[in-house]
Amino acid sequence: MGQWNDYWGKYGKGSIFSRFSLNSKTVIIALITLSLLAISVLGIRTGGYIRTLEQNKTNLENELFLCNEQYSNTTTALNVCNKNLNSKTSAYTNCQSQLSTTTDSLSSCQNELNMCQADFDDLSFSITDLSVQLSRCQADLSAASSSQSNYDAMKINYAKDYCCIKNNVSSGQTTYYKLENNKITCFTNSTSGTTAITC
Repeated sequence: MGQWNDYWGKYGKGSIFSRFSLNSKTVIIALITLSLLAISVLGIRTGGYIRTLEQNKTNLENELFLCNEQYSNTTTALNVCNKNLNSKTSAYTNCQSQLSTTTDSLSSCQNELNMCQADFDDLSFSITDLSVQLSRCQADLSAASSSQSNYDAMKINYAKDYCCIKNNVSSGQTTYYKLENNKITCFTNSTSGTTAITC
């Protein structure tokens, strides 16, 4: 029984509980201090994180502005490309139409050329044939001219002999004749249509 009295005397309210009260205050102060430190650290880290977020936000806004500007420029360029494409497409369609028309014209011209070539071949053959005929005619004309010259010489000689004798014209004197209806008529004087000859 005495031991229990000593136990409570040793570990009674005056000793254990007072120590526990002192320790709990220390623990609470320590917890509060740690909490404040944690809050401070968390605040510092949160502030840095917020600044980082704000910087990222600023960067993203700048990038968004650049993206919008590039989008606007790209849209403008796309519109220009579309206009150029429409213009080129229209020009291509016109070229195709002109090509079709030109092809038709070329085909028509080729047909006309073939016809002209056929006509040229026919004319060339005709010219060759006419050249042969012309050569023959020239030969005939030359022969006729020679015959005419002979005839004229013979006519003059006959008229000279005939009219000089008939008109009794001396040698070296002039008389006249006229050929009419294949007949020679002698004249002593010059009249219309007569030809002078020297006897």
